[in-house]
Amino acid sequence: MIHRLLDSKIEKKVRKLAYGYNYRQFPLLQEDFFIYSMRNFIHIIEWFIVNVLRKPTGILEIGIERGLSTVSILGLCKKLKLPYIGVDPGVVENIKEAAAKDSSIVVFENKSLEVLPNLGTELKSKGFEFPNVVVIDGDHNYYTLFHELKILIFELEELKVPYLIFLHDVTWPNAFRDSYYDPADIPEEYRHPHDPNLWATYSHKELQKFGSITPKGEYHYAKIEGGPRNGTVPAVLDAIKGYKDARLQFIVVPVVFGLGILVPLSSLSLKSKFKLLSFLEIFDIFFPLLWTLERNRLQLLEAYFKLEEQIKDKE
Repeated sequence: MIHRLLDSKIEKKVRKLAYGYNYRQFPLLQEDFFIYSMRNFIHIIEWFIVNVLRKPTGILEIGIERGLSTVSILGLCKKLKLPYIGVDPGVVENIKEAAAKDSSIVVFENKSLEVLPNLGTELKSKGFEFPNVVVIDGDHNYYTLFHELKILIFELEELKVPYLIFLHDVTWPNAFRDSYYDPADIPEEYRHPHDPNLWATYSHKELQKFGSITPKGEYHYAKIEGGPRNGTVPAVLDAIKGYKDARLQFIVVPVVFGLGILVPLSSLSLKSKFKLLSFLEIFDIFFPLLWTLERNRLQLLEAYFKLEEQIKDKE
């Protein structure tokens, strides 16, 4: 009986994956030529919440920007019946409107390091638990991310609950290179020399001018790649050093600029650990292919923008 049930489930899944999708009409997670949004990971985030965390209390999103990911996260919150907490210094209008209509949506329009120290108290006063799912896609530099994580991990460990922290931009270009929305927010001892008019490219360690993707002053990349306190990966690794008892695992999905997942093994149930292990065993097989595809994507993007620049120079 169990074999027949498993066979049926396997056959159904294989049929769907092999020829169940209409590949020309399959809905893309992001329609743009240049895909960059964290919304492309929404199915992975959902799988981890349902299978590894299992008892979510809410989702906290740090970094709303244009709201692309937020719309998908709000949809996930509705599906799982979870409150949504958003933090961003410039919340877009459609998210403000959603919050005005739905009491389960709360937004704080301020910078993360201003909001996070008192977030637990603020939420409690509004009748919310501290969310044990966190999605971070804010200012991609060591100083900001390190301090965000220190505050969040301390708060979540104090609550003694399982939790998940998802982080964007943990592979190239921000893994080992800071970028700043506003360099004035970063203390001088943490701030690297930077340039608001040049862009990071995969084939060069030095910053380049690069067609329509050149930041034009609104985004500042550090001039140097690597070295101490530079980039998102050192921020993560340094932030989790003081929590050995939590046995925090840092998983990296190496596509669309990298999804990082922080999972504290010490608070997971046995069932959750088996689920996580099953994911990692399959993921281990696909990791080299995923990174090869991402590297190829980055090389093709660079070639495209280089060609674009050459065409503009001739006009």
